Amino acid sequence: MMLIQTKKYIYILLLLFTLLFIAYVILLGDYISNSEESYTSTIKDEINTLIKQKELDTFMIAKNIANNKQLIKVLEEKKYNQLYTSNFISLPKEYLRYHNIRIHIVDQYGKQRYLSWTKDDLGQDILHARKDLRILFKHPKPLHGISVGKFSIAFKGIMPIYGDKHTFLGIIETITFFNSIANSIQKSDIASAVIIDKYFCKQLKYPLSKVFIEKYNIANLNVKKEIKNLLKKYGISYFLQNKTYHYISNNNSYFKAGYFAINIPIYDISNKKIAYYIAFIKDKNYLMQKEILLHFVLFIFSLLFLSIVYLALKEYKKNLSLIKNLDNEVKRQIEEKTKLLYIDQTTGAYKKTKFDLDRVEYLKTKTVLLNIKNFSKLNAFYGFDTGDQILKICTTRIEKILKRKIYRLNGDEFLFFSNKPKNEIKDINNTFTKTPIKINKKNLSIQITFSFGVAQTKLDKLISKLSIAVNEAKKYPFSYFMYYREKSLDTNFIKFNALLYEAIYREGNVKIIPYFQGIYDNEKGKITKYESLARLQEGEKIYSPFFFINIAQNSGFIHEITKIMIKKSFQYLATLPEEIELSLNITEHDLATKQLKEFLTDNLKKYNINPQRITLEILEGITSNGTKNNIKQLNQLKSMGFKLAIDDFGVEYSNFERLTEIDIDFIKIDGKYIKNIDKDHKSLQITQAICNFAHAMGIDVVAEFVEDASIQKIILDLGIEYSQGYHFSQPAPTPL
Repeated sequence: MMLIQTKKYIYILLLLFTLLFIAYVILLGDYISNSEESYTSTIKDEINTLIKQKELDTFMIAKNIANNKQLIKVLEEKKYNQLYTSNFISLPKEYLRYHNIRIHIVDQYGKQRYLSWTKDDLGQDILHARKDLRILFKHPKPLHGISVGKFSIAFKGIMPIYGDKHTFLGIIETITFFNSIANSIQKSDIASAVIIDKYFCKQLKYPLSKVFIEKYNIANLNVKKEIKNLLKKYGISYFLQNKTYHYISNNNSYFKAGYFAINIPIYDISNKKIAYYIAFIKDKNYLMQKEILLHFVLFIFSLLFLSIVYLALKEYKKNLSLIKNLDNEVKRQIEEKTKLLYIDQTTGAYKKTKFDLDRVEYLKTKTVLLNIKNFSKLNAFYGFDTGDQILKICTTRIEKILKRKIYRLNGDEFLFFSNKPKNEIKDINNTFTKTPIKINKKNLSIQITFSFGVAQTKLDKLISKLSIAVNEAKKYPFSYFMYYREKSLDTNFIKFNALLYEAIYREGNVKIIPYFQGIYDNEKGKITKYESLARLQEGEKIYSPFFFINIAQNSGFIHEITKIMIKKSFQYLATLPEEIELSLNITEHDLATKQLKEFLTDNLKKYNINPQRITLEILEGITSNGTKNNIKQLNQLKSMGFKLAIDDFGVEYSNFERLTEIDIDFIKIDGKYIKNIDKDHKSLQITQAICNFAHAMGIDVVAEFVEDASIQKIILDLGIEYSQGYHFSQPAPTPL
């Protein structure tokens, strides 16, 4: 009987582990498939980043050269021959890694004055051949993107050149190619083929690459022969299919590596698909690893099965209650050791060792390093016991806000992973600002502030880079956070942070100033109001919001900028005739502070301004996502006499229902519809729909980006009340 029972258990165990092994092999196959997809997705993201970075760098090279005083002098004096002898190309060292940069300079009359690759076409008028330059010369502005030219696909950066009195002198165009990206990726054992779409190949009058397959042009000159053969064998259309990746196996050998092929579409400035970047990633070890892993798993399961059968037979007659007690004791010891290993005894937060283990699961998120400001002084003044209580209360409160555990790095520094660091940092700051920490035994109430550093979790030397960001944040006297960025971006970010701080708190050579753009009354036939637009002035340099507004939002300066703009705009409006009105931009952060109404009231009194002369322009997202508090404040401002306008209507949420809760005076239609209204029927239909809705609600409409007479004619036909754009007025330091 005993023998029969023993055999029964052996058969059950054998069946169980056979099923487990089959399940594991299936899961292993899924895991390998998911790993392939994750790996190719990572490579795709890296290539996209390289493409975007080179596009930005090409533009920054043009911008750098456009500000060269020697170049400006040559163009002002029209001594164009000196362009080939003067050293006006002086680049920062971060751009010296790019080779074969082509530079093209066109003077204010549209004539070519410098081509770094030839002298054949000097003095020729380029505007008749280049539609993009004709448009740009009418309204000069910075421009960058990717396009197919007569030689190849290239990155282009275009920057207007201005003289001392903001006189337009011409443009500089920088052109770079894809070879450096292909070379960079090739060093990582990834082969590349940059393929120009066959519908754009007709633009290649003098192609640098003579390789054509199925009427597609292989643009990069360094493509490997093996890759050309694969493209010919499978056909380019095969690689352009909408799949995450293609696996090209090696038919000659089971153990010889194949390729993962991924397709990355490339779009021009008008979002047309003009080319494809196909990366071939050599799969060196996958098949061998798969075979070895399967055999290893088989061996382990076999060994495990035999061991369990042996132990089951050996321990069959032992007391089951003893095994249960032993099991409970082992669990208790494991829990205690785990607690000692991973839990900080002072705060209850996880230790750094747990952070290192968890980090691999959060590589696609950001990590925040939080430092308690002046904690060492608190520790010294109140004693270590009180310091420990502060740490414990901070930990408990932060974990409650985040709804998850955090990690203690050292004495007064903590870490946490975050998908939305800006929002969560804001929640932490708001909570600690409203509620100081109380130490009941000593009847203490302590206001805690923080410095925050934010970085991508996947970065090497993450803690070191977070510490750099925190140290930058510590320079400010209030709770502040700083993103860590790579050097090429970090310099610009820190520069404008410093300029904004200087402009807000130490106004001198650097300041925030208003520029004014007229708003044309289509019924009266004249400009009757102006929009006040923020500019950052550094000496003689004037920066538009393009350079600093996002940095101001991330750094918490945006509300201070709004206050400065209100004060200076009111001060200027007080000198203008009573019939002139002014529009000012208001952000969601301004409403969140709950100080806007009081600040506006104080400045109305100070400068004796009638609130009916002021229109507050609010972004559409504020009304669509706004809290009850935001809507309440807007209605209060309306009751005081201010007019309300929704800016950029149609670009974000278009929540028409929310408009019934606020008494809006104006809707400003977003410029992306207006600027194409004479060419794009869809833009015309959307604009007409918004107008019909606004007029049905009794709301006047303002059209932004009215650039020429043809657009203005359509605006008048639609019955739009106001027009704003370069056709009538450009932003200027004083109303024109």
